[in-house]
Amino acid sequence: MKAILIGLALASGTAQPAPLDEATLRTYPDARGMPADVQQFIVQWQDCAHWIGEPAWNAERQRQINEAVAEICPGVDARGAALRERYAGNEEVLARIARYEALDQ
Repeated sequence: MKAILIGLALASGTAQPAPLDEATLRTYPDARGMPADVQQFIVQWQDCAHWIGEPAWNAERQRQINEAVAEICPGVDARGAALRERYAGNEEVLARIARYEALDQ
């Protein structure tokens, strides 16, 4: 749910998102030390990749997966591309973002 709220805030064009709190950074350690917008991208990408990779053992589970993917994943690839442009001169950020390939979302 947190990723959804983050995505909505970013999509609405609001100001720079707040950095992740310590509890969230423990869940998403790869986001540590990155600018807040990159942190939010990492959260969205990891959550999206998780749901895309979930097994659907029955119709109800497939419905849950489809809903989560539809809620979390839209725009993740475009966000990654925009961050690559924004941080074109920052090798540390670019190296971190390079870990996250396109998910076709």
